[in-house]
Amino acid sequence: MISHGLQVYGLRMVAKRVPDKPEIFFGGFNDIQQAVLSDISGFKLGVFPTRYLGLPLNPKRITFSTLQPFVEKITGKLHSWTVKTLSFAGNIRLISSEIYGMVNFWSSVFALPKQFYAKIDSLCAAFLWKKRTESARGARVAWKDVCKPKAEGGLGIRLLEEYEKVFRLKQIWNLFSNSGSLWVAWVKAHVFGRKGFWLTEDSNRISRNIRSMLQLKNDLMDLLRCEIGDGNRGSFWFDYWNDMGQLLLVMGQSGPRNLRIPLNATVSRANKGWEMVDPTCPIN
Repeated sequence: MISHGLQVYGLRMVAKRVPDKPEIFFGGFNDIQQAVLSDISGFKLGVFPTRYLGLPLNPKRITFSTLQPFVEKITGKLHSWTVKTLSFAGNIRLISSEIYGMVNFWSSVFALPKQFYAKIDSLCAAFLWKKRTESARGARVAWKDVCKPKAEGGLGIRLLEEYEKVFRLKQIWNLFSNSGSLWVAWVKAHVFGRKGFWLTEDSNRISRNIRSMLQLKNDLMDLLRCEIGDGNRGSFWFDYWNDMGQLLLVMGQSGPRNLRIPLNATVSRANKGWEMVDPTCPIN
């Protein structure tokens, strides 16, 4: 049946026509199962780590040590610029476009260690002020002040960690807006399937990407708004679906017990034939 399905979708034909034989990767399969499926599909059995669209694919966590080749690549690019006669404005342009572009491409996919961002900031500061990559000691202005909007006295460069936060917020937006991506479907089924986003607690057993999303819960209060619709998706206690804001903050931790509405209740489940009243308004 598997072989027939693969032939229907032309996978055998693809494997034969492409000069460099495609590779197939598995997770959760033993060696025998991998070998059988690889033989049926006609694809070469791939081995981690590998690269896809310029990014590394590895089931292991990304650490600062595994990012050393990337750091060396950025350092080499900065070294190549030190011998060129560039204006101060040209240096800023190269940093904000070339270096930040490389780092943000990775940050949009992976949650990178803070040590990595600190290292890249140090390299960029040294290049901007000293035309070298060893040290920025003696720089005229601290890097955190450089990375402020021009209206605040900075040079318009932003800290890399601020970009990283934006990418994590975008992932959360995709999660709540049902973007239709395979990643959203997988995360909802295997990570947030039982408790949902709001009730899932930060844990070392969760991937760094998911942890970085969970750590932004407090920042979401002023950013997310929920359209009720049929009320089957909105969280009664956590989503900002009414004029009062997040009800758990309004009513406190005793709210679920007092109203006898569980923390994981949706708006449709909780709001059955009664109208919400602002608890801050006096009752006549």
